[in-house]
Amino acid sequence: MSIPNPVRPEPNCNHMPLDDGHRAREIILNILHLSPSLQDSSLLLRMNEPDWDYLIRVAGMHRLGPILYDGIVRKNLVQLTPPRVLMALRQAARKHAVRNLALCQELVTVTRLLAGAEIPSIALKGAFLANFTYRTLGLRPMRDLDLLIPKTHAVEAFELLKKHGYRPCYEGLPEAHLDGNKIHLPPLARPNAIPIELHHRLTFPRPGGSTDDYESALWARSVSKRLGNTAIGFPCAEDMLLHLCYHATEGHQFSIGPLALVDLALLAQRHQLDWERIL
Repeated sequence: MSIPNPVRPEPNCNHMPLDDGHRAREIILNILHLSPSLQDSSLLLRMNEPDWDYLIRVAGMHRLGPILYDGIVRKNLVQLTPPRVLMALRQAARKHAVRNLALCQELVTVTRLLAGAEIPSIALKGAFLANFTYRTLGLRPMRDLDLLIPKTHAVEAFELLKKHGYRPCYEGLPEAHLDGNKIHLPPLARPNAIPIELHHRLTFPRPGGSTDDYESALWARSVSKRLGNTAIGFPCAEDMLLHLCYHATEGHQFSIGPLALVDLALLAQRHQLDWERIL
C-alpha cells in the first residue's frame, strides 16, 4: 500500500523542496505492522526533522495518529521518538477516543429509534472494527456512522430520523437514491453532530441483479452484539471482510490509505474466519 506524498510547494517558490518522505513512509508501515517489535529500530535513528514533520502530516491525513501512538508505545520506541511527535500523536489518540465514544452513543440512539419502528439495521465498518476488532475503542477512528437498512424500509428510516431532528446534508428526494448506482441515501445529521449514512445495499447493482442473492444472504448471516444494554446488528466477520475489500476496490478504486490494510489484518487475526464461506 503506497502512502501519497503531501502537496509539494510550487517550483518557483522560495521554500526548500520537501523530502520525498521515503524514510517516514517506511517507519509508518513498520509501526503499523502487527509484529510485536520494529524489524530495524535503526530506521528511527535515521529520521530527521522533516521526516518527523512528514510523519505527523501523513498521520493526520490518514487518521493514523491513534494506531501509530499505540504502536510506538507497544514496540518500546518511545525513547527513540521526539517528544513533540509523541505529543501530536497522543493528542490525536485522545481526540478520536472521545469522538468514538460519541459515535457509539449515537449508534445506540439511532438503533433504538429504528427498532422502535420495527426497522432492522446493521452497523457497518468502523463501528464493528473499533468495538470488536481493535484493542481499544479509540484506536480505529470513525468519520461517520454507516447503517444498512432493507431497501423496503430505507425511505421510512430516512423520514423517521428527520422527525427526530436529523437533517439531510444535501437536498434531494431519498426515493431518487434507491435506483441506479446509488447505494445510500443522502447523509443525515443533527446540528453539530455525527453524520449518518443509510445504505440500502452494499454492492453496486449488476445487470441481471447478480449481487441481489448476496445482499439477501448477508442479512441472514448477520450477528447481534451488545453496546451497553443495546443489541446492535453487524455483518458476520466474513461479510465484514468482503465489505472492506469491496469498499476499498469498487468503492474507492484503491485510492484509500493504509488504515484499510490494518483493518483487514486485524480482522483476520482477531476473528476466526471461515475461509470456505468467504470463497
